[in-house]
Amino acid sequence: MKRLATILLGVWLILRGLVALAGLSFQGSSTILAITAVVAGALLILADWSEKFSTHIADFVLGIWLILAGIVPLFNIHFRGSYAVLEVVGVLAGVLIILHRR
Repeated sequence: MKRLATILLGVWLILRGLVALAGLSFQGSSTILAITAVVAGALLILADWSEKFSTHIADFVLGIWLILAGIVPLFNIHFRGSYAVLEVVGVLAGVLIILHRR
């Protein structure tokens, strides 16, 4: 399951980069990106669910960030500070990933 989550994460990153940098978008591309992010995040969390939480906290936070990054545009969820929350969770995920890989 972890391998599939990593593959989906890679696909999401590539597609998001292509859409942003090359303007390669089509009808439904934002929906596909959002769903891919949510599924990849859920799979990351589920893959580590049975493991010791402290050893996989970086993947857990990354999974939360991916789910939020998909749900916000998919369901048009906006509240005061919603993007700030998303960015803080993203920074936290990045820091935890870097610390965990040391």
